[in-house]
Amino acid sequence: MKYFKYIAIITILFLLQELKAQETTIPTFECIGMYWSPEGGSADKDVLVQFRKSGTTEWKAGLNMKYNPIDPDYDGGDYRGSIVNLTPNTEYEIQLWLEGSNQKTIYKESTWTEDFPVGKTYHTGDLSNQLTITEPGTAKAYVLYDGQGATIDVDNRDDACIHVKASYVIIRNYILKDGKKYGVLLEENVHDVVIEGCDISNWGEITEGGFGFQQAAIQSTPYTTYDSLTFETSIHRIIVQRNKIHHPRGDANSWAEPNPAIGGDYHPFGPQAVMFLNSAGSHVIRYNEIWSDSTHMYN
Repeated sequence: MKYFKYIAIITILFLLQELKAQETTIPTFECIGMYWSPEGGSADKDVLVQFRKSGTTEWKAGLNMKYNPIDPDYDGGDYRGSIVNLTPNTEYEIQLWLEGSNQKTIYKESTWTEDFPVGKTYHTGDLSNQLTITEPGTAKAYVLYDGQGATIDVDNRDDACIHVKASYVIIRNYILKDGKKYGVLLEENVHDVVIEGCDISNWGEITEGGFGFQQAAIQSTPYTTYDSLTFETSIHRIIVQRNKIHHPRGDANSWAEPNPAIGGDYHPFGPQAVMFLNSAGSHVIRYNEIWSDSTHMYN
């Protein structure tokens, strides 16, 4: 059997909301994103970057920040960049200055901790129906659903194996199978959700020709509600880590195959692994294994 497999060791920082602040930083576990709008910024001037752990003396050079031109659709007129390969749960001092000027700023920012405090734990055991999570935790007391290897197999009856409608939730160590549309569906307004150590397979509806819909193992909002011009959600800070995602129920067409489900168009259309649509950002997707075979391809 032909198959493809890759290990996704990726930290993704999406910030889709408008940024008008003079200075904004967005941390994750090992990265700090930076936005700065100094007076006199232009395409021919870089912003130079230095950083160090708070309490140390040696500055390290970061990648220069490039000017982002003003665009009526995306704001702009600022500098954007990132510092990577940082240590989790650590405070850093960051120094920025505009090339060829005396404009400089120094500030502190801390990376996220990898330890999520748990206030309440549930062990559901095996389930044959959708698990709907409605009880929220807090930043100091997450609600943990620890599957301990339990299987949720909805046998293509429920839209998802798990539907998350609450924030500050951890979903850990479940085998999720046969979701009619999704493995895990996240409600539009949730935040601070951790999905880790799960095995997700055989999700998604089938269209004509055996092709699947644009439905994902982990999805932030139903694709049918998505309008690229107007649709936005407040979903943010979703952590997807150390999961195994494989073998969707359907297939995706290649650029050489017409897809009857989309009027015979050749544009690829089909199942996906992780899908966030116009979210508020700050997601981390890392250390996942995602694979399939030649008859169950991804979009």
